Amino acid sequence: MSHEWIKFPMLKNIMNLQMSVKYKEYVDAIHIKCIM
Repeated sequence: MSHEWIKFPMLKNIMNLQMSVKYKEYVDAIHIKCIM
């Protein structure tokens, strides 16, 4: 049972990391379009 609780927050952190990376790429793309 405790093993599941260790895995779950890790999974959430990985998902948050992926989301923030995608968001950063999205923002960078907007900045590039604004410059061009």
